[in-house]
Amino acid sequence: MPYQSFTLDTVRSRFGLTVTQATDHFAAIHPVASSNFLNELIARHLPLVLGRSNEKPRSELLVAPILVEVREQLGRQVALFSGELFNVDRKSDLYGYCDFLLSRDPLILQIEAPVVVVAEAKKEDVTAGAAQCIAGMVAAQKFNEKRGKPVTPLFGVLSSGTNWQFLQLDGTVVTFDIHEYGLFELPRILGILIYMASGVKNGGAKP
Repeated sequence: MPYQSFTLDTVRSRFGLTVTQATDHFAAIHPVASSNFLNELIARHLPLVLGRSNEKPRSELLVAPILVEVREQLGRQVALFSGELFNVDRKSDLYGYCDFLLSRDPLILQIEAPVVVVAEAKKEDVTAGAAQCIAGMVAAQKFNEKRGKPVTPLFGVLSSGTNWQFLQLDGTVVTFDIHEYGLFELPRILGILIYMASGVKNGGAKP
C-alpha cells in the first residue's frame, strides 16, 4: 500500500496512533522574512496557478520555491528531496513516492537520516492528504530509528501552494494544526518551516 492509499482510519489503526487537532499549534514560532528573490518569484508564479486545482504546477511553482528558501536560509545545511522514492518498510506498507522530504543531513546525493519534514502537495481533500502525510511521517520515524538517528518530534506539511497546514508526530501522537496559513502569512510559514527543518526554536536552543 503506497502512502497515498492510506486513509485516516487505516493509518491510525495500523500504527496505533492517536490523532489530535489544535488551533495555532505553532503560534509561538517567530516569523522569518522572505528574501527578495522569493518574493519576486512568487509574484511571477502566482498568476500561473490561481484558479487551477492541478497539484503539479502548484507544487513546482509555489511549494518547491518556498522549501528551497528554507534550505537557503539555513545555509544549505539541510537537504531537500522532491518526488523521491521513500521505500522504508514494505511489510508495514510504508513505501512509494513523497512529494518533498527535508533531512538535517546536508547530503543531496541520497536520502539520509534524520528526515524531519514530510511535505505533500494537496488539492482540496485535506483528510486524504493528512493520511498520506502521516504515513510518510511514520516512515520517516522508522527510517531514522533504523539508522540510529531518531528525532522527536517529526513534522508534516500539507500545501496547495497558496494554503499551508502543519502536523507534528511525537511518538505515537499526531497533532494536526487546523489553522490554514495563506501566502499573505509567508513570514509565519517560513518561520514554522525553518523551525521544523532545523529543530531550533526562534533562534534559541533546540527544544
